[in-house]
Formats: sequence, structure tokens, C-alpha cells
Amino acid sequence: PKLPRPKNAPEGCTAATEMLKLLLKLTAEKEGVAAKIIATVDDLEKIAADDEADVLALKGWRRAVFGVQALKLKHGKLAISYRDRNIVMVDLEKLQKLPMAAE
Repeated sequence: PKLPRPKNAPEGCTAATEMLKLLLKLTAEKEGVAAKIIATVDDLEKIAADDEADVLALKGWRRAVFGVQALKLKHGKLAISYRDRNIVMVDLEKLQKLPMAAE
């Protein structure tokens, strides 16, 4: 039998989905719950393609613990970095509001 062709994801969605997977893993570890309780890979793909995707990850407590951060990451307002053997999230909006250190 012929398999249906996969839908082509909009440009950039594959990379965004991979970043969202990492954010989901970090969030799940921080919250002490299984990642699949917060979001599925299908949810992440939908979020990567649409800010208003109709997925549980963008509703209720899931939105509070993951969805808001996911949208910030998608729009370049949240960064993920590796420092001192730890992966850290950096809120770039808050960082931009800090006064510059004197040189």
C-alpha cells in the first residue's frame, strides 16, 4: 500500500520544533512531570507552525509552565544556553531591561 505523503512543515518549523523539544525536556525536569503530560511532539509541531494552535500545551496550567516560554523561544525572546555543565534558559526581554554595566 502507498503511504500518504507527509505534510511539508512550513519553513523553519523543523528547527523550531527541535528547540521546543529541548525546552519541553527542561520544563518537564524542572516541574517533575513526564514531558508527554505537558505536550506531545505533534503539539510542538503545531506550536512551531501556529502561535494559536489548538493544543493543550497552550491552555491552562500547561500554558503557564510551558506554553508561554515556548512562544517566547519561538519569537527570539528566550534563549537556551549551556553554562557550567548546565543548560539554562535566559529571558532576553528581562535581560534587555537591565542597565548596562559600566565599562
